[in-house]
Amino acid sequence: MEKTYRTKPDNAILRQLFRKAELSYAVSDVSKVIGPIVDLMFISIFIGPAGVTVMGYVSPLIALLGLIGSNISSGSRNKVSALLGAGKIEEANSIFSASVVLGGGLSLIASLGVLLFCSGVSSILGANEPPVFEMTKLYIFGYMIGVPFVTLSRVLTPYLQMEGQYRRISAVSMLTTAIDIAADAFVVFVLHGGMFEIALATSLGNIVPFFAGAAFFFQGKSHSVFRFSLKGISPKLCGEIMRLGAPSGIFMGSNAAGGMLINNMLTGFNMRYLVAAYGVFSQITVFVRSSWYAPSDTLLAFSGIFIGEEDRNSLKELQKIALTQALIYTSAVTAFLFAFAAQTAGIFLKSNDPEALRICVECIRVACLSLPFYAIVYNFNYYLMAVKRLRFSNLYSFLI
Repeated sequence: MEKTYRTKPDNAILRQLFRKAELSYAVSDVSKVIGPIVDLMFISIFIGPAGVTVMGYVSPLIALLGLIGSNISSGSRNKVSALLGAGKIEEANSIFSASVVLGGGLSLIASLGVLLFCSGVSSILGANEPPVFEMTKLYIFGYMIGVPFVTLSRVLTPYLQMEGQYRRISAVSMLTTAIDIAADAFVVFVLHGGMFEIALATSLGNIVPFFAGAAFFFQGKSHSVFRFSLKGISPKLCGEIMRLGAPSGIFMGSNAAGGMLINNMLTGFNMRYLVAAYGVFSQITVFVRSSWYAPSDTLLAFSGIFIGEEDRNSLKELQKIALTQALIYTSAVTAFLFAFAAQTAGIFLKSNDPEALRICVECIRVACLSLPFYAIVYNFNYYLMAVKRLRFSNLYSFLI
């Protein structure tokens, strides 16, 4: 068989397409997590360390709820990209519809479950002190209202990217940020509200942009390749989506369980500011994770297309681009956080206790050194998902 080689201009085009898609993934990912970050800043200034501690307790829960959208998004993108590469549009539409039903249904069930057992959930998270316990419950009540919309936005985003709707994704992301900041400011300065109202403002910031993004798929057949229909949806298809996205779900589930364990350990030391310090870095990590998520997500999306086209040369080049980009981004984030750890801690943790601030600074400086390794870990894991090495990927995700 005669070997074929990609020319330099082809690689340049691939890099250009990769960066464009990567930026879209980064903007989208930031928009999904901007709410808790904005909440943390307002809570730190106007409620104080007790509120920051609450954010530390709820961080694992937010990560746990996020696994639904991540699992379905990764699984459906993995399946659909290969189908599009092979020109199988009808099958791709069935995946689209099934992923929407799965995302909406599972997130709604999860939200109702958390609301019904909110007291027990708060205790499991480690919020056992009476004042903090009540504040945690209030924040959870307000946040749960917007969870189904966050999940559905995460599910729909890859389809918007496949449609080339990068501007719409950016506009929706900016709308999310603007609404959340404006709503939080209204709650604090006008309503003089507390944890419930701030969380409710975050939910509002997720609900409105969801409809702005979803509107694209309801503008007629000529606008979108993907059309929602209950035809073709089956338990087997839903199970396939969940199976393909299982590594993402396992990783986020394990991460959430680890966060709960850490919070309970720190609470056991009877030093609440340790939970606050851990909560600050947890939120910062969620905010900067697009530096390794975006290249990995783009790798997964493009890999499926090249696998469907049996284009091995482009697949290899894609791996190099994704890993290089992720290493550059995570190294830059690490350098910034290490250099400005004190300033970052001061922004997110408003406290007169010098010990709390010192520990927060140490937490940021030590933990940020691991971020470049995230680039390697995620690049490898998402490639395993793309090539359907799911058993290895599931084990790998759990070990992470």
